[in-house]
Amino acid sequence: MTVDNGLRPLFRQNLPDFDWCTIETGMTTQGVPDSNYCARPLTPSGPGFEGFVEYKATNGYVVDLRPEQIGWICRRVRWGGRVWIAVRRQATAGPRRGAAVDELWLFWGGLAKEARLGGLRDPAVARAAKVWGGGPARWDWRAVGARLRLRG
Repeated sequence: MTVDNGLRPLFRQNLPDFDWCTIETGMTTQGVPDSNYCARPLTPSGPGFEGFVEYKATNGYVVDLRPEQIGWICRRVRWGGRVWIAVRRQATAGPRRGAAVDELWLFWGGLAKEARLGGLRDPAVARAAKVWGGGPARWDWRAVGARLRLRG
C-alpha cells in the first residue's frame, strides 16, 4: 500500500474546479501537507478558497501522521487556515476483517492529534469525519469539494 493509495490523483481528477499544487518540502520544511489547493469562487464576484490536504492510506483504522505533520497542521489551523486530512481506508474481505471496504474519510486538520492517537475510531474523529464508501466511482466528489471550502 502506498502512503496515500492513489488519493492525490483521484482528488485532481475528480475536483476540476480546484487548482492543485503538489508539495514536496522534505529537505526544507517538514510536516507540510501533500497538496495545496485553490478552489474557484462559488459566484463570479465571490472569493476563491485556498487550503491544504494531507493524504493517508490505511487498511484498518490507524492514521499514520508524523509528529512534524501534526505540528504543522495544528499551527496552521490555529492561524485560521484550511487544512484537511483525507484517509483512504481500503481492505480486502476476510474472516477476521469482514466485508471489503474502499472508503474516503475526510476530516478537519484540527483533529490531527486525535487521529494519530486514536485513529479513525477516535470518538472526535469518527463524529467529525465525512465518510464515503464504495470506492472512488461512488464517492460524492461534489460533497468532497464543498467540504474543502469550509474551515473545519
